[in-house]
This record gives sequence, structure tokens and C-alpha cells, in this order.
Amino acid sequence: MANPNKTISKLPSDAGTQLEVPALVRDLLPSFLRRPRMVAWLLCLLRPVVELNQQLQSYAQRVRVLLSYNSQTLLFEKALNDTFDPALRRIYIENNDVDVQPLFLSFKVEAQPPIPVWFEAEPDRTQRFLRFTREAVAAGFTVFVPASLLPDASDAAGTRAYYARLDAFIVRYKLATIQHTTVFF
Repeated sequence: MANPNKTISKLPSDAGTQLEVPALVRDLLPSFLRRPRMVAWLLCLLRPVVELNQQLQSYAQRVRVLLSYNSQTLLFEKALNDTFDPALRRIYIENNDVDVQPLFLSFKVEAQPPIPVWFEAEPDRTQRFLRFTREAVAAGFTVFVPASLLPDASDAAGTRAYYARLDAFIVRYKLATIQHTTVFF
């Protein structure tokens, strides 16, 4: 049984992958060569390795953060806000739990009651529409994004690129069978 008092960190630490170059130079250099000038020269030679290690550490941390996101609503909102609105965190998600009743059309042989469909101009009739398949599919959730996050309205290419980037981000983390809509408020 797990210890309930033990805290579990979400992201693994970098303690095991940190490269300590001064300690390596000190430990791997024979004692008769450990002069300040020799150690400084080796540290200068290893400076590019240290910089590469720092870049690797920052990249690994970014990847760990991206891997911590998933399609759970709260984590999904956090991912969207971290990426698109880190300062004010105004992006939110609402699940659409409304059951959409589809309109079924049947053949005469099935002996089902007819479904009347009227035009808007006909008086005293309830309004019904036969929708396209694309419209009939109900969205599983709606992402609400502030319109102030959009690029300048005169920059059509930037707006399209923003839409594409936002949609690609949502598609990356959502479940495959769930549809979504994006609303700018």
C-alpha cells in the first residue's frame, strides 16, 4: 500500500541528468595536473558542452510540461492558457452535455409516421430544418477564446495562422472521437 504522506511530484526532477563540469574536471584530471591554469583551460574548452547541456535541460523541461497535459478539461484549459494567454488566463472550456435528438427520415415500407417539414413562409407551422451532416454533428465541447488574443483585423494572413495554430493545438490534445467548436468572445 502506498504511503499517503509521501508527496508525488508531477514532473521528474533533473537531478540525475545535471552535468557538473567542474566536478568532472576535478575528478577526472590526475592530481599532478590539477593546477589552476590547467583547470581553467579545460573549463574553457568544455564551455560549449555546458551550454549544450543547459539547452538540453530547458528542452527536456518543456517536453515534460507538454507531456503533462492531456484531454482532461482542467489540464486542457491550463495548456491552452499557458500557450495562448499566459498573462490573463481567460481561455476556458465548456462541455456540451445537451443531448441532440437527431431527425430520422424513414421509408414508406417502415410504416413510421411522416415527419412534416415546412418552409418559414408557411403560417402556423413549427419551424424545422433538415440539416447538413456537418451541422448535425454536435460538438462535445466548446473552447472560448477572447477576441483580444486575435492578431490585428487588417492582418488576414496572421489571423488565419492564429486560427490554424489554435486548432492544431486543440486537435493535438483532444480525444479523437470528440468534436469541438471555438468561440471568440
